[in-house]
Amino acid sequence: MFDLLLLNIINLNLNVMKFNLKLSTLLLIISFVGITSCSKDDDDAPSSYIGNWTTVQIVDGMSTNVNLTLTATSFKESVSIVYMFVPITIAEASGTLKVEGNTFSETITKLGLIDYESSLNGTMIYYEKGDAEFESLILQNGGSDTMTGIYSVDKNTLTITMDENFDGVINSEDETVVYTRK
Repeated sequence: MFDLLLLNIINLNLNVMKFNLKLSTLLLIISFVGITSCSKDDDDAPSSYIGNWTTVQIVDGMSTNVNLTLTATSFKESVSIVYMFVPITIAEASGTLKVEGNTFSETITKLGLIDYESSLNGTMIYYEKGDAEFESLILQNGGSDTMTGIYSVDKNTLTITMDENFDGVINSEDETVVYTRK
């Protein structure tokens, strides 16, 4: 839901058979799983957000697939791209989730970034809350590992709106992400 995580800039430079992934800001492309919504269907059960969700987002002109898994108390988000017809997960975020009514608060406790230095099939490097690199990545992305927002569920659509740019204002037009149930 940190749309998830998924949140800042990913610059991909394709060089023949290899590309370098530069993350100048991480809070993960996972544009932080922004659980958002403009309307709440009163017939939806409070736990209707639980499940697996997906969306496609454009980041720096590149199409990314964002997968979000929500439980009653946690979230996990992953971002992948397709390179040479092969999907590659390039970033992940996970943490705790608190939901009350149609508002939520999520706290990132683990970030994962792909390391392309060694090969195209780079391995995921994980940073956990308390690690110096984790804290540095959080600072680069607004300084908070916790985000709040609103959400709504309408059948198989989850809409999330949250303050992704940390300016203290939730702008439903620019900070809304719509997911489809998998």
